[in-house]
Amino acid sequence: MEFQLNFSIEMTLRDKLKLLRKAEGLSQQELCDLVDVPQSTLAKIENGRNKSTSVDFLNKISSHPRLVKYAIWLMFDQITEAQALDALEFLKSLPEYVEPPEGD
Repeated sequence: MEFQLNFSIEMTLRDKLKLLRKAEGLSQQELCDLVDVPQSTLAKIENGRNKSTSVDFLNKISSHPRLVKYAIWLMFDQITEAQALDALEFLKSLPEYVEPPEGD
């Protein structure tokens, strides 16, 4: 399993979401359409107007087959591979966890 976690632990969720969109070549609307969340929700987060983010919102992004590769980084920042594997096991134990489809 390969992890590329090259970002500061100081990075905010709003910064991460902007970088995720940039890496995937997505506008706010395209990302929201992809994961079925209102564009206004993402805009508030990215503009710093939304101080708390729901588990449902993060789950939709981090469990989408195209975006699952960002899940550990979005939620746990810079971590070792062993910590990432432990975090993944923890996430799998949560009732909200959705197993990504194989092959994606």
